[in-house]
This record gives sequence, C-alpha cells and structure tokens, in this order.
Amino acid sequence: MAKRYEITRNSLKQTLLLWVLSNLGGTLILAIKFSLGRLDDALIALVSGGIAALLSLFVLPLWVPFFSAINCVECRRVQYLVMLSGSVLFYFIANILLLYCFPLGSLDGVMELTFPYLLSAFVTITYLYRIVLPLPVGPPNIDYFSLTQEQRAQFFK
Repeated sequence: MAKRYEITRNSLKQTLLLWVLSNLGGTLILAIKFSLGRLDDALIALVSGGIAALLSLFVLPLWVPFFSAINCVECRRVQYLVMLSGSVLFYFIANILLLYCFPLGSLDGVMELTFPYLLSAFVTITYLYRIVLPLPVGPPNIDYFSLTQEQRAQFFK
C-alpha cells in the first residue's frame, strides 16, 4: 500500500511539474517571439499563455493515471520515449481541437502558436526522465564520471 501511495504521489508531482514548466516555458518563448516585433505584443502572449494554462488545467487529471502507469515501468528509456510520444499525441489532438473549437485560421497558424509549449514540454520531460547515456564500451546505465580510475580502467581491458 505504501508503494502505491508513493507512486501516486510521485505521479501527481510529475504531472504538476510538467504542467507548470511547459506552460511557463511556452508562454515565455511566445512572449519573447511576440515582443521581437513590438514590445506591446508581449501582453498578447502573456494573456494567451494564461488562457492556455487554464484550458490545460482541465485535462490535468487525465495525465495522473498515465504518469502512474508509466512509473510502474522499470526502464527509464521506455518511460522517456512513451512520455515523448504521449506529449506529441496530446499536442496534435489539442491542435485539432483548437482548430475546430476556435476560429484560429489554419492548422499552420495554430501550430505556430502552440509549438513553444511542445518545445518546453520536451525540455521538461527530458529533465524529469533524464537518463545516463551508456558508454560505447561497457554496460549501459553506468555513470562514467562517478567511477574511480581503477573502475574506469576495467572497462577498457
């Protein structure tokens, strides 16, 4: 029971962290992009980022079971790849829903506005599921820089 509670707590924490960082990062990138032309346009990006955060808040409970299922998998690489695939799938579904629910023009225009959020979600997922890259010679998931000189020499025998 304690392990189940810990998985749910970690899943909720990861979901909230992904939501906050992807919304903040996407809004920041969008504000910088808008303010390059005119400084007054940054307010448009901030307001649209706030609206995007509020709209994505309703979908947040759907991600908690997804994170719980992913955290039961032992391999970090599988978790990372499934989370990237899930975020891309959610990105395309959200873009299609935005296109049909709001008069935003074409799909290219919608993707141009929402791409910073996908980019910041990728950065957040990479942070959450950071993996130690395997050495070209030696077993995978060994942090080469934390080994002593003698342990490093064993890999190259």
